[in-house]
Amino acid sequence: MEKCPFCGLDPFEYVDIGIGKQAVAANCCEYGYLLYGRGWSYRKVWWFRLYSETMQHFWVTIPRLIRRAADLRHAPSGKQVTEDDIPF
Repeated sequence: MEKCPFCGLDPFEYVDIGIGKQAVAANCCEYGYLLYGRGWSYRKVWWFRLYSETMQHFWVTIPRLIRRAADLRHAPSGKQVTEDDIPF
């Protein structure tokens, strides 16, 4: 039995074919499916995972920054900007 390097589970579903069990489908996680089911290399799946997580963070962070900038732009002109106003 193999272990998926991403989720740690056995990546295959097994079916009894009469003389033993045969692996028929990769079903552990999204990245395990790409690695075992689609035949991607580990490096390609690793970069895809990194890109996916980075883009997910990017699309969550950008609207927050835009809203914060709009709030600061419409703030009273005498308002002092503090560290709490900086979104990072």
